[in-house]
Amino acid sequence: MKTLRDKVFIWPSWISKLVAGEVQCEWSYWFKAHYKVDKSKSTNFDLATWCVNHTNLIKTRREELEALGYTVRVEDQNSFYYTPPGKTYTISGKADLVAIKPEEAIVEDAKTGKCKTSDFVQVLFYMFMLPVAHKDYKGKDFSGTIVYRKGVGNQPVPSAAKLDMKLKNNIWSTINLIAGDEEHCRRVPSYNECKRCDICRSDCPSRMGD
Repeated sequence: MKTLRDKVFIWPSWISKLVAGEVQCEWSYWFKAHYKVDKSKSTNFDLATWCVNHTNLIKTRREELEALGYTVRVEDQNSFYYTPPGKTYTISGKADLVAIKPEEAIVEDAKTGKCKTSDFVQVLFYMFMLPVAHKDYKGKDFSGTIVYRKGVGNQPVPSAAKLDMKLKNNIWSTINLIAGDEEHCRRVPSYNECKRCDICRSDCPSRMGD
């Protein structure tokens, strides 16, 4: 069952996957932005295992950064709700880690899976969003890091990446697409995407694989 949200709500990982081209069904994210949903029981994502692995990765990385002299804030300490000027939707997110020194600010996102382009887009999103959306980070010039599990290696995202206006405009156009009218968002059912989608068949008759 779906419940209409009081306000259109957008989560950064939705946008990063669309911008990176890792998913094609714009409609699924439009739907979740406008409605709270009962999740499909067919999704086979092991949430408990992911939470344990993700928590351990964040804890390890926080200790590494603190040993280097950074003041580190984690997850909910970095949460924000932001309504851009002239818009009615809300962008909400929480960066896994923010590491601060007097002349340095780094935002980091921990990933337990394989390296993906959307990881870069998501960290970049936090880099230019936190200075305007979070009261404690106003005006800071963030660089970024994608923190992967042991054996993969961390990937830096330099602050200069924020100057890529083509990518930045792509992110904002995707946000406005998802926040806008349903008719402008493509519905692209496919087995691979549908099996990972948490919208149930009663809300999406086009769903495949159930």
